[in-house]
Amino acid sequence: EGCNEILNVTRPEIIADIHRAYLDAGVDAIETNTFGTNIGNLGEYGIVDRTYELARAGAEIARKVVSEYSEPKWILGSLGPGTKLPTLGHITFSELTDSYRVAASALIDGGVDAEAPFRAWDPSQQRRVLELSRRSGSSPRAERLMEARLEGWQERLRLGYVALTRAKHQLCLDWGRIKDSGASLPAWLLHPELRQQEAEQPWQAIADHISRASDLRQALQHRCDELGIHLEDLNPEAPPAYRPAANTQPLAAAAAMIPPRRPISSWGRWSYSRLHDQSQTLSPSAREEEGFDPDRESSPEDPGGAEDPCWRELPGGASFGTLVHAILEQLDFEADLSSPEVRQLVRDEVARSGLDPQLSNSLLGAIEVLLQRPLGGPLGDCQLNQIASGDTLRELPFDIPLSGFAASPSSDVLGEALEQLAAHHDPVVQSYARERLQQRQAQLSSGFLNGVIDLIIRRPSRDGTQHWVVLDWKTNRLVRPINDLMAAKDYWLQAQLYRQAVQRWLHWRLGEQTPVRIDAVMLFTRSGEGAWLLDETGQP
Repeated sequence: EGCNEILNVTRPEIIADIHRAYLDAGVDAIETNTFGTNIGNLGEYGIVDRTYELARAGAEIARKVVSEYSEPKWILGSLGPGTKLPTLGHITFSELTDSYRVAASALIDGGVDAEAPFRAWDPSQQRRVLELSRRSGSSPRAERLMEARLEGWQERLRLGYVALTRAKHQLCLDWGRIKDSGASLPAWLLHPELRQQEAEQPWQAIADHISRASDLRQALQHRCDELGIHLEDLNPEAPPAYRPAANTQPLAAAAAMIPPRRPISSWGRWSYSRLHDQSQTLSPSAREEEGFDPDRESSPEDPGGAEDPCWRELPGGASFGTLVHAILEQLDFEADLSSPEVRQLVRDEVARSGLDPQLSNSLLGAIEVLLQRPLGGPLGDCQLNQIASGDTLRELPFDIPLSGFAASPSSDVLGEALEQLAAHHDPVVQSYARERLQQRQAQLSSGFLNGVIDLIIRRPSRDGTQHWVVLDWKTNRLVRPINDLMAAKDYWLQAQLYRQAVQRWLHWRLGEQTPVRIDAVMLFTRSGEGAWLLDETGQP
């Protein structure tokens, strides 16, 4: 009693009638009556030795019923997780695996079309403890990864088509000997003869060709001629040699420490952190996207009264910073934070972070305090919870051109931004930039500077000038004054690059004749205080 699988041999007609009922109702696939054919379930009845017999019988019953129908029907082999877990000492891992292999072989021999995906989950460990392949030598994990990669590639082609057909002002496409160039939209369009539609990686032949071709420029010209597209080479003038900004108070000791000028870097897509730290070895956990502060250290220093009490009790570190970013990225600032939807959002993100689930309530209260704090600066008493979603852009990716192809002149984008900051009216910003220019060496790079901006806010226009605010979340522990953090972590430099990226984007969208003001603020969540970098050129 209770062993449904034994019916496969004692009352097969009952199982067959159940299959027919589902098929007559219109289903296209049925599962075999073999969910419990494993060492745990059958062991409770003392019939583990009949695992193969019962599993194969279940598959054969389903196969016989399916053969009665003229239209195509499918059979899925069913295997359940059982009641024995290696991590709890119920059974050895090899015994569990061997049992499932016997049942899987029986299902295949009995004629199933596929096996339902199977994983054994250990609730006490909150992790997967077993995943079975369909048969010896197969690799379902690799197959799923390849399938996901193929789907991602197809989605990129679709988005590329949308961009090509709807771009109004400017569209930049990367193509050349760069990572994953063979799977790019330009490569797919430029090399139709090398497409392999039915292959696992339809772009592989194109990638091989790009890596071996002696003259990509000639191949591009040939394809453009076929399509009737005019190809024009742009050879910008070389930028002037980099010279540090003059300082009325030179630091002789710092100047003596300046190392020799770095060699020109290779062409590529650079994140701010890579450009900033290319002389150092980044840790494996370093995240290269812009707008993310590692803040990996758990400082033993007490932040004292610098942090809001509800934030002071929250953890620090990279995982917590990522969690806060993920919530604020999705949150409607005007929403009722006590609503079930918002609470579920916070619970889901806390669960994904791997942090303590009890963090949800305290974090939600801290975010509520943050949204109610005045932003200050040019926004005055305006609060985040007064800003409509329609006036915000979240997680905006950008690419700032550093140069053209590899033969084009490189540029020191960080040095140029620091020189602009050295002329800023704010004495704090000015002092920071001049000191950095004395201490650093030129970092020539070519290609693109890429990143992601946390939030862009549109404010009401004034005197015909559109006002935009670039905001970046900072979750750092406030163990020292904010201006010291801004300088030590080069956040002033980051804010200037963000402003430049948004300025380019707005000029493309609105036209260069539209006057805009773009301010940037690094908002420190633990105090609600913002460090503002104001736009001097765009003020009305």
